[in-house]
Amino acid sequence: RKQKGDAVFCLSTVFSFCHRVPCSDPVFLSVIVFYVQILRRLKLVALDLHDLDQRVSGLRQHTDEVRHVMPDVLFTAMKVLYDLFTIARSGPGISSFASADHTQLNALRLQARALITFAGMLPYCMPGDINARLVQMEVLMEA
Repeated sequence: RKQKGDAVFCLSTVFSFCHRVPCSDPVFLSVIVFYVQILRRLKLVALDLHDLDQRVSGLRQHTDEVRHVMPDVLFTAMKVLYDLFTIARSGPGISSFASADHTQLNALRLQARALITFAGMLPYCMPGDINARLVQMEVLMEA
């Protein structure tokens, strides 16, 4: 349990990294791909619509320490999805994601939709600015 709290704290620190390093930087790309892998392993947030109920009920079992950083974790997860989407849509030359087809873009959109739905199902209030920013990034991915 302590390890999961430490991992969540580490994930929340990616927030500052994502805002300081340009998207085109290869280090940035490897960090955000790693971030998504960690999120999937920890099973903290829903990145699939089928996992919503399980993730919401699982969050109740976590410590206050974990729940306290969830807004940062959710925001960073959405920013990562949005950055991956932007890179994939931008064309060749940036990464292997650049050759993304509509299936990959739609998969990222579905993950963003699951994340927004998950955030709305949380049994506590999130800061309004976080909710607004989550929705804004998800809408930008649909445009």
